[in-house]
Amino acid sequence: MTTLRDLGERRIVREVLSRRYSRTEYFGNDSAYITSNVVADEIVVASTDPCPRPIAFELGFSDPYYFGWLLAAINFSDLAAAGARPIALLSPLILPAESPVSELERLLDGLDACATLVGATVAGGNL
Repeated sequence: MTTLRDLGERRIVREVLSRRYSRTEYFGNDSAYITSNVVADEIVVASTDPCPRPIAFELGFSDPYYFGWLLAAINFSDLAAAGARPIALLSPLILPAESPVSELERLLDGLDACATLVGATVAGGNL
């Protein structure tokens, strides 16, 4: 039985995901290119990437702002690597139900600050 470990990320993208999701012009490197049906000659590049625990937490800084900033920066970096100009962020937030609302707000402060820096907005996401 072939496992995901046997294939590795590049082969998974090429041999499994790209064939299944052929609507996209390009699928991989944590982003996908999709031809826009709205404006001729325009390509939409979308990305979503989870965020690891920020190294700042290991250094004793536990402010959720750093988590929000890193989450945004990782996703904007993927778009930049694809040659795209970021306009919006859809954030995949996975938070414990017992998290204080103040921690969510602080995390969102980090998301907003990073988005503002690159000229984008936070458009929504998953919670």
